[in-house]
Amino acid sequence: MSSLLAFLLAFPLLVAVVLLFVTRATIRNLIVIVASVAVAAAAIAMAVTFGNGDSIFFGLPGNMALGHSLLVAEAVMTTFVVVVGVRSRRFLAPLLGLTQLALMGFMDLTGRLPEPDLSRLFWFDRLTMVMVLIVGIVGTLICVNAIGYMRDYHRSSPMIRGRRTVFFSVLFLFLSGMFGLVMANDLPLMLLFWEVTTLCSFVLIGYTRTEETIGYAFTALNMNLLGGLGFAAAIAVLANQNASLELDKLTAGPVSGLVLLAVALLAFAGITKSAQMPFSSWLLGAMYAPSPTSALLHSSTMVKAGVFLLLRLSPAIAGSDLGTMVAFIGMLTFLFVSLVGLTEQNTKKVLAYSTIGSLGLIVGCAGLGSPELIWVGVMIIIFHALAKGLLFLVVGHHREQVLHQGHGELRHASQQVAAGERTRSDRHRRHVHRPVRYRRGEVERHQGVPAGARTAGRPDAHDHGLRQLADDLLLGQATHQDPVDEEGQRLRALHRGQGQPLRMAH
Repeated sequence: MSSLLAFLLAFPLLVAVVLLFVTRATIRNLIVIVASVAVAAAAIAMAVTFGNGDSIFFGLPGNMALGHSLLVAEAVMTTFVVVVGVRSRRFLAPLLGLTQLALMGFMDLTGRLPEPDLSRLFWFDRLTMVMVLIVGIVGTLICVNAIGYMRDYHRSSPMIRGRRTVFFSVLFLFLSGMFGLVMANDLPLMLLFWEVTTLCSFVLIGYTRTEETIGYAFTALNMNLLGGLGFAAAIAVLANQNASLELDKLTAGPVSGLVLLAVALLAFAGITKSAQMPFSSWLLGAMYAPSPTSALLHSSTMVKAGVFLLLRLSPAIAGSDLGTMVAFIGMLTFLFVSLVGLTEQNTKKVLAYSTIGSLGLIVGCAGLGSPELIWVGVMIIIFHALAKGLLFLVVGHHREQVLHQGHGELRHASQQVAAGERTRSDRHRRHVHRPVRYRRGEVERHQGVPAGARTAGRPDAHDHGLRQLADDLLLGQATHQDPVDEEGQRLRALHRGQGQPLRMAH
């Protein structure tokens, strides 16, 4: 096993674990920057060392056997899904996760899964090189950018409880999962990394823990677990047909029969992951997460995993009805979301629709399957990763600046309102309260003013109303009924002898 490959898999995972226990912002930021530089350098070194165009295969150190470790990891992830699903009273995700675990457990424990070639667990070629560079460079740049963004995000949204240790930990776990996914050659091993990216996206989309974002997170989880179940079913079909579970052999040429059915199930998993119709809604919901999450999901991870798998499957489905169907879904998605995006005014939604449309073009290229179109799809992946990542980050920073400016204007406006009310309150005390005090006995005899009303003219009563007004303005809850003005009107009416009783404004 290449030491560079081992580093790209293990180092981001180690950083993710360390970040869970680092609470000081300065130390966490330093770790993120150093780790990002190291991962990017390792990705570039991997591309330079093995990117000569030839397919190279790797195994684990010392050709270590996997045993039941994949099943144990699947069980741990399924337990997490079941716990969060039951606590949130959303039961579809636990049902899908348990079904997938039962299927893979049955295949593994009954010996129906063939033993993998321990020297061919990982596959590195030119397509892998492109994906490794995208994940290693674009993904780490997003992690570094997230340092400043998340600081401003929590300053402008103080009601959101900070969980930045978890956020940055999941970012690096995401990178580790993506490196494993794009380099895996063994399908059960690829399924493990596939589910890692699914759970990472779920945690990141639901970061704010509002009812809205939790709903979007579970939508993404349900749809991607459905694709993962299709992936597991494809492995079961291939194992029962004694077909190879190595991706390079499966995609060496056109397939037929039940093997084509297995490839169709894998293509279904790729379509759900790449948010093609009718599974586009989960990616639209992801835009409500912090902008680094959107940038990571749209540019270098998650959706790129789906189109990567479809490009891998392209030689096996080219010229078949399955390939035509995949191309039709991609082109239809591109056309539909492009028309919808023209009518959208929300900037992040426009970017989300354009992402789905670009992915549709890549899916269309993969379905048609000619070598030229496959590399057209690869070029779209490269362009999209660079452009869309930057666009989401720019939109996110602009949003935070607007929010910060808006909060400042609200504070300034509330201070002006409070100053004006104090001026009016002083004027009331000078011109209204003194005459009322001289006539208080007469007013009480003829109009029956309650004894508690004698405190109505005190400055602290007005100050309390002003503080409440300022708070309401900052929270956007001020009403047109101003309690200070209402009290002033009543005092002026009493002074003019109109018989308006003096009482506190509630």
